Amino acid sequence: MCREEASKLVSILPQLEVFGAKLAFLLKEDVGDEISAFQAATGAEPGAIYLDESNAFFKALGGGTENSESTLGFLAKYAAGGQMKQNIQRAEAAGFKGNLTGEGLVKGGLYVVGPGGRQEYAFAESEIGDHAPLDAVIGAVARAAKQVTGRAANS
Repeated sequence: MCREEASKLVSILPQLEVFGAKLAFLLKEDVGDEISAFQAATGAEPGAIYLDESNAFFKALGGGTENSESTLGFLAKYAAGGQMKQNIQRAEAAGFKGNLTGEGLVKGGLYVVGPGGRQEYAFAESEIGDHAPLDAVIGAVARAAKQVTGRAANS
């Protein structure tokens, strides 16, 4: 499901580039050919994909510890329906199939980082498969760019 969100972010990259923004994708592991499979599934540029072996990004999103789902919790939520199951079904309907490769229970998210490393926006999954609203991402990028240039977009 992170591939689904990454694909959506790649689709708005032209809108982000207007503000001078770039995307960076942090993956927590590379089992088999996962990094190349991620790139192929999302359209992310190979130079924009990084391996975070220490899971520092995921710990930062969780306030110092990884925000993860237990296997039992995952199975119970899936069986009960609800948001997580809807997220999985939405991703599958969009062509993003789960591959059951590697660890898949750590929740992710994203940061928009502005000048000087300042956090402009943060989104952490509440449920596996939650996505940051794209309009919030674009708005945060525009605010960060305005801090650098003093105007809404680079011309």
